[in-house]
Amino acid sequence: MKKRLTATAFTLAGCLFTISSHSETITLLESFEDNVDNVFHLQDTDANRRILEFSQSDDNTYEQLTDGSNALKVSFSGMSGWQRDFQVVLDSDATTALQNVIDTEETGRYYLMYEITWDSLEGSGWANQPLEIGGWLHGDQIEWGGGNTAVTMAYELGAGTPEGFSMNLAGDDGDQAFLNFIFNSNISVPMDVYVDNIRLVDTQPAPGTRSEVTLLDSFENSTASIIELGRAEAPTTNEEMAFVTEGSKSAKIILTGDGSYGSDATIDTFSDRFAAILDLPPEERAQYTLAWDWFVELGETTSSGWGIQQLIAGGNGSNLTQSWADDLGMRTRAINLSLVDWETPPVLTIIHNSNWSGGNVHIYIDNLRVIDTGFVPNIFSISGSTFDDSGFSFNWNTTGGKSYEIHRSASPSNAWEKVADVTANSGTSSYTDSNPAAGTGFYQVLHVPPPPLFEDDFESGAQGWTTSTLNAGSSTKWELGTPTNARGPASAHSGENVYGTDLDADYELLTQVVLRSPVIDLTGVDKATLVYWGFQDLEAVINDTFFDFIEIKILDNNGNEFLADPIRKRAGTTPGWQESRIKIPEAALGRKIILEFGFTSDDFNEFDPDTGIDITQAGWFIDDVAILPE
Repeated sequence: MKKRLTATAFTLAGCLFTISSHSETITLLESFEDNVDNVFHLQDTDANRRILEFSQSDDNTYEQLTDGSNALKVSFSGMSGWQRDFQVVLDSDATTALQNVIDTEETGRYYLMYEITWDSLEGSGWANQPLEIGGWLHGDQIEWGGGNTAVTMAYELGAGTPEGFSMNLAGDDGDQAFLNFIFNSNISVPMDVYVDNIRLVDTQPAPGTRSEVTLLDSFENSTASIIELGRAEAPTTNEEMAFVTEGSKSAKIILTGDGSYGSDATIDTFSDRFAAILDLPPEERAQYTLAWDWFVELGETTSSGWGIQQLIAGGNGSNLTQSWADDLGMRTRAINLSLVDWETPPVLTIIHNSNWSGGNVHIYIDNLRVIDTGFVPNIFSISGSTFDDSGFSFNWNTTGGKSYEIHRSASPSNAWEKVADVTANSGTSSYTDSNPAAGTGFYQVLHVPPPPLFEDDFESGAQGWTTSTLNAGSSTKWELGTPTNARGPASAHSGENVYGTDLDADYELLTQVVLRSPVIDLTGVDKATLVYWGFQDLEAVINDTFFDFIEIKILDNNGNEFLADPIRKRAGTTPGWQESRIKIPEAALGRKIILEFGFTSDDFNEFDPDTGIDITQAGWFIDDVAILPE
């Protein structure tokens, strides 16, 4: 079965048109539909080549066709060892599109993607396939272990590329970008490899919005999230600002001995926000990118060399790599979360393969974060297009009553202009641009998300919210305003105001306070999600025992409990503001409800053996509360 794409690119009358559904823009750079004349050997002589033939293929045994009716088929006599094998030269329009996004500074927005499929083999074997974009070993690789499933590869462009990166060009006039395909494996028998649907993906949200960044860890307080070490020394906290990208500190790991292949560190990335994203279907994770920054520093006696940093996402064998060679500059790793099957709780296992000698290598890691590029609704497909005297027209499948916007741009990296609003009346809608721009034109179809069922950012006085103190022995109360406690958040998540358990002081012992929302009408609603931003600094859970904790309950419109359990109970400390998404239970739908945010502390503080004094903590702060119809 052909896989449905979210966009199609057309070259009509000298114009490259990109149509996108939802908030991704997909520009098809090469699908090998017409021929494979732009595919070349990278080895000069037959004696060095291990590829027998390049051909078009309509075989879809392994679902290797992902666009149109043909894919590139590469027939290997064997691929044992490491070698540059073949090159795909892209046309001038594709080159322009790639160069435009490489010149940006937006991490996690742009991806070069394609599908690659290996034949099934009897017995065991392994292979991987990194890529050179314009002659620079830039990207990711996914390990193959004998299967025959089409795998999507993704290479982050823009700010994910090293400083000073420029794309080398091929062609008679040196004006065309190229992709060099490299294979490394232990397979000595004949094997076919298929490549299809080379495309540029822009995960830009709707025009006028900005990406939201959730900090998972900046290693400001400790390196406790680095939970397992292989050949690395125990991690330490670095305060040298040359190796910091967030806050004032980063994590430092020292790799000792000569360079080789080995597992070095595992980072526990678990957070409510990250786990909630990974619970989504892959197509709904497309708007999220996991990113972090890393630096390499050679020891004083260490010889120069090269290194490759790999990532194993939760131990499932998906290795994503990035390389360095003597320049030792900062790298940004960015991984689109739709592409990897993550285990839960998710961890990152970092592996280095390199050839340094005579000393050690220092690795600095900072600013582990999730980038949310915006709302991504259900995927819908383009069903047809025409380009004639009346203009450029296209159709897409829709849902009756849903709203869509049409946007146009001269370049995927330029600002988008809204040119039409469309409310769907049936299963198919259409749009005609009677005066399309000359040259290159790009079009977006955006599904406009429905409005929230309830939202409050606390900037207008928090009308209808009430607070209660259930234990008079503590002076800690829910307060509305700007946080000023140095242990708490430096500012509101948005605007000026938050609700916090004291805005200027740590919480006291034996506190029990609740914050209740206005009545929220969910009658006629069959699905809903609570979304809020929270900052918490509390005692941790120890041996499954909660000492100080937060709870979220759903009450009826008279303020009475009717669910057996709270919808959330948590403790511990977050590294900053974090978004939480909680499905509203079915029993609470179709009625009017009240949200209750409760905070409880016990009768003793955590003891710090190093200082000999009790530790006080900031408490719980919330902002930007909403219930969405999803």
